[in-house]
Amino acid sequence: MKKMMMLIAAVLIAASVSANALTTEQLSAIENTISGAKLAKVGTVASELVTKATAADRKDVVIQVVRATKSHKAGALLQTVVAISKENPDMAPLAASTAASLSKKQAVKIAKAAMQAAPAYVESISREVSVAAPKYAEQVLAAAAPKLPIFPGKDAYGNDAGYATMYSPLALDPGTSDDRRLPAYDQP
Repeated sequence: MKKMMMLIAAVLIAASVSANALTTEQLSAIENTISGAKLAKVGTVASELVTKATAADRKDVVIQVVRATKSHKAGALLQTVVAISKENPDMAPLAASTAASLSKKQAVKIAKAAMQAAPAYVESISREVSVAAPKYAEQVLAAAAPKLPIFPGKDAYGNDAGYATMYSPLALDPGTSDDRRLPAYDQP
């Protein structure tokens, strides 16, 4: 009875694999490519694999490339995440979270490197890595805090409100009322 339940569970798991899953030939090609690459070139090879993948397979390729890097060239894991994040910034959160789930002790380093390589995706990188490595979530979010906007949108002067600029009310000294400029809607 126990063997039958295990067999049914295995069949259900196999059936639940998405239609976009990679074939065994593609998986072995990724493994062979990563294992055959020199340590200094693993990041470049990994980003090329992701770039050449079809749009439907790109997420699966990112996951498999990061897994193959961890199993064959663990020293190049951070380099691989950075290379993927630079070439394919939209895949940076997935690459960083996969790497962080495989190497939890390096989660903060991985998150910082991915955030630096893909600054437009800081919020999603920090969120995904925090979920992948909850023990280090506080440190990951602290690393992302200086890069995240304070509040989204535009300030009264039409500047990006999330970042303090010389024209933003956030950059002015709040000590006295004389050195603060009034927002455009409060001016006479």
